[in-house]
Amino acid sequence: MPPEDLRAKGRCSGSRVYKLSDNAYSIQADSEAVGYFATFIMHWGISSEGVFVLQKKGLLTRIATTLALGTSLLGVGLAHAATAHVSKKTVHQSSVAHRSTAPQTVYPLTIKDQTGQTVVLKAQPTRIISLTLGNDEALFNMIPIKRLIGVDYTATEATYSHVTKAIAKDHIPVFGDANGTLNAEAIIKAKPDLVLVADYVNQKVVAQLKNAGIPVYEFNNFNSIANIEQNIQVLGQLVNAQGQAAKLVDQMKANLAWYQAHQPKKRPTVLYDSYNYVAGTNTTANDLIRIAGGVNAAAKVNGWAQVTPEQVIAMNPDVIVIPDDSGAADTELKTFLANPAFAHLKAVVNHHVYTASDANLSAVSQFVVWGVHDMRQIILNATK
Repeated sequence: MPPEDLRAKGRCSGSRVYKLSDNAYSIQADSEAVGYFATFIMHWGISSEGVFVLQKKGLLTRIATTLALGTSLLGVGLAHAATAHVSKKTVHQSSVAHRSTAPQTVYPLTIKDQTGQTVVLKAQPTRIISLTLGNDEALFNMIPIKRLIGVDYTATEATYSHVTKAIAKDHIPVFGDANGTLNAEAIIKAKPDLVLVADYVNQKVVAQLKNAGIPVYEFNNFNSIANIEQNIQVLGQLVNAQGQAAKLVDQMKANLAWYQAHQPKKRPTVLYDSYNYVAGTNTTANDLIRIAGGVNAAAKVNGWAQVTPEQVIAMNPDVIVIPDDSGAADTELKTFLANPAFAHLKAVVNHHVYTASDANLSAVSQFVVWGVHDMRQIILNATK
């Protein structure tokens, strides 16, 4: 049973979940279910800092974790709260012991960003502004929310973001607008001690921030899941949350390993098409297809490339995936299917053209695992 099925079934092999406190849970499971729950914990998580204690028939296996993957454990109906069989003291000690062994960042920290520029942090940053969605999402799982004093506008758009509700709930200031326009003066006025940007952020704004003496770290590696994992680790070093970053990466790897070990028997060719731009090799989408059990129909393309209808016809994929980039999935799907040039494609003839959440498919944070999940569901549907 794949980890995503746990949400729907609400149980696994007679397992039970006990609420120990507002942010601690004990899970009792049979041997087979232990592995599934370990994956489930990362895949769905809880909506605030929490601790899980996983029990296997009298053998206590602690997997203390600090996650905020946007979905409440009890909210998805996994189980009802009941009397705990493990003391709160045991859970607390497990959590503290785990965190105490995590490496600590030593400040002052001098580090090169991904563009080769030197960044100096005099002390642990406590007023962080993140202007990239991937970092927005990761930081919610890594630091006390009071240290995050600003996010970019994209983080408020549910089409792309997994943290819109958390931003509204915690009243986190938002910088920029729907057009990507940033006001450097507004950012400077907020007095951040670290600003996180990507190479697509307006470089004039970046220069203004640096001229004002604000440390700015620029990311530019987003072409694979390995890049995402590396970015999370770098982020953990910058904000002194290396233990939390390591947990996120380890749990990502565990999920991805599960998907790779449970691939469909049939491996269809899959074309990831976004407004006539296809994802070739050296893209995160290529990783999604591969790990989910497909073969990238655009494997001969390097990176993202605009293609002609003739090129798509030559690829003739078994499956076509169109990300719901604008929030109007039906319109995008109808536009593609209305093109007479595509009428004889295998994917069209067999009704295997799909749309899926762009927030999941294009994620550059730990939520990329959800993109693998969505891609796998599409492939399973197309090959059954």
